[in-house]
Amino acid sequence: MKLPPSITRFNEEAITLKKRRIYAGGLIADDSWHVIGIQALETFDIFHSIVFVESNRTQNHTPRKWRFFSPEQNNDNDNEDFTLLTQRGIYGPNTQVHVEPFIYEQKKEPPMFREHLMRQKVLETWKKLGMTREDIGLMLDVDEIPSREFLKAAQICLPADEKLIQNNKFAVDWRTDDKQTCYSPLLRLSLTMFEGSPKCIHKEEGKEVGPRYKNKIFKRFISTSMIIGACIEGIGNSTRHIKIPRVNKDIYGNYQGGRTKGYGERRDYSKLIPEQKSSSDKTNNEKEFKEFYYPLYNSADFRQMFKVLTQPLWRFGASHGYHLHNFFDSADQIRFKYAHFGHVHDTAFSVPLGGLNADMSLFVKCAHNISDAENRKKRINQTDLVSIVGGQRHMIEDHLEPLVFHTLKGYVDARHEEMVALVEKDEEIYGRADKFDGNHLYKDNMLTHPGKIYNTELKEEEKTE
Repeated sequence: MKLPPSITRFNEEAITLKKRRIYAGGLIADDSWHVIGIQALETFDIFHSIVFVESNRTQNHTPRKWRFFSPEQNNDNDNEDFTLLTQRGIYGPNTQVHVEPFIYEQKKEPPMFREHLMRQKVLETWKKLGMTREDIGLMLDVDEIPSREFLKAAQICLPADEKLIQNNKFAVDWRTDDKQTCYSPLLRLSLTMFEGSPKCIHKEEGKEVGPRYKNKIFKRFISTSMIIGACIEGIGNSTRHIKIPRVNKDIYGNYQGGRTKGYGERRDYSKLIPEQKSSSDKTNNEKEFKEFYYPLYNSADFRQMFKVLTQPLWRFGASHGYHLHNFFDSADQIRFKYAHFGHVHDTAFSVPLGGLNADMSLFVKCAHNISDAENRKKRINQTDLVSIVGGQRHMIEDHLEPLVFHTLKGYVDARHEEMVALVEKDEEIYGRADKFDGNHLYKDNMLTHPGKIYNTELKEEEKTE
């Protein structure tokens, strides 16, 4: 079997006799049908099941309306979004799609704690759906889209490189027999990043692969990951693998979240194996440590544990999938996200869209097709794409862009035009800040095109004077 460049870390000569089932899952909220549809098409009929978890509150505890509520949650009334997502077969006729509601009322939550709890519900649902130690768990958000080729390879190929195992390196191990120690079961994907539009691709700075490719390579998103079922909490052998303390407890007294120091983060197992002082201790006999049965992985471990990366293919810019960041339908949805989810921005509804952060500066400058040379985050110019891959346009089409970008005629231009209109409409109200480059926080002197909010505030100031 000859594998394409984007999946060369799989062993093409080591094929499993039984195709692995892939159980996918992640969070869902106000994600646009752009990313849902693109993910569904790319993964069509590959997943055994995909589980989405929707919360009644945002990460900063702000109440939000249910979007994908089932008829049972709404007095048997139909919900178009729920029906389209779960009952119309958009992920394939053989893929089960589930939406699990999440209600949790802890007013003082540690940062990102709600996300960990929500992803833990994904693991619990995988178990209810029949996941076994031979299956793969794939934790991803809706805008994180593994390529079709990568998923197919994961189903039948062995990810571990035997040479790495023999040399005691950090190879990914997906064996499912009693010799599975769960020392290194996590395979982390490397995704090409798009910002708001198929035409706005994040550029990696400071990397060089030969003179032809200098400063013209693709930035990677590396939070999406896979773990073999034998090493997933609730699926693997909980008797053999020790249960460990976690950095937080939920309101029921259960350990949740990331691992306490010394229990595996950054390869530090010093609390489990006293002889291992730290991951940097060169006197450690790593082979002996591998023979220890290590803790099973919970939902936080999928995102936080040591990043065993599949081989970066800087030469052609190939990736294992795509991160479609901020592919929203309106600027208000973007502003709401930055006001209430993840890393909260207090000025999300007061400053220009491009002044929110480095990502949004790239977003807006790409929409206006103006230079981002001074930006902290930059985009790859469309005119550079062919030269990046040495004139081999098919490399981009096959391994860089999602299927929909080059199979659905007119989509790329249509989405970019939608993004431009979104930006222009928002700037009528909030203005534009071409001087913002993402290296510092936004200040009023970075405003270059005032909007209605600025003009209204200016008039109010004149009245008071």
